[in-house]
Amino acid sequence: SGGLSAVYLAERANKELVVVKESTLPATLPEEQCSKAAELFKREAKLLLKLDHPQIAKIYDHFFERGRDYLVLEFIPGHTLRQLVAKRGPQHEVTAISLIEQLAHVLEYLHEQSPPILHRDISPDNLVLKEGGQLVVIDFGAANEVIGTATGTLIGKQSFMSPEQFKGRPTVQSDIYAAGATLAFLLTGKDPKPLCASHPR
Repeated sequence: SGGLSAVYLAERANKELVVVKESTLPATLPEEQCSKAAELFKREAKLLLKLDHPQIAKIYDHFFERGRDYLVLEFIPGHTLRQLVAKRGPQHEVTAISLIEQLAHVLEYLHEQSPPILHRDISPDNLVLKEGGQLVVIDFGAANEVIGTATGTLIGKQSFMSPEQFKGRPTVQSDIYAAGATLAFLLTGKDPKPLCASHPR
């Protein structure tokens, strides 16, 4: 759990494991902003429900209950890239580039949607490597970005955030910037310094 959401591992009636993400708005938020955030959440959830890509964790459903919004997401077994580096250390250039090439194909798919869909939180924590070597993108910032807009809270991990996203104006290039920062992390085993040029060598 974090400041704006909690994540649960749940089991469906058919025994399939899913992830349930509960998003919460601060109690101090004015009602008008709460309504706007809820409206934006529903709109983006519907948009994400239409996505169909083998390397994007599927969103199965969204619902509202007792003042909170929920997303039901596909559970992806595997290890995040952060866990991979923690276990095996910095990755060889060939491996790192191969992983980022996989990510680039997913970002291309997202950015070619109409309107373009931004992930907004590409980082080693939101990229899962399955046993067969396939990279899967998880945890879209749908709810987080909406809540962040309403509360003025900065969303995204600072080391992987582009200058324009720091100013609250993310673009498709913001996701590409985050992919580059993730590549630097894979090669060095360290989070890059925020808003600085990285020199992994």
